[in-house]
Amino acid sequence: MKNNSNNTKTKDLINFMKKLIIKTLYNELFVKYLSAAKSIGYNLWANLHKEC
Repeated sequence: MKNNSNNTKTKDLINFMKKLIIKTLYNELFVKYLSAAKSIGYNLWANLHKEC
């Protein structure tokens, strides 16, 4: 029984780590996407205002 509870804790820890890693990767991608979107948006805005 004791061994089984340790095994469950290990599985929970692994699941937690997986979620944490996925969350971290997702956040990094989101930040990259945001900064890319900002620079694209700024370039579009700058180009529109050059023509006016």
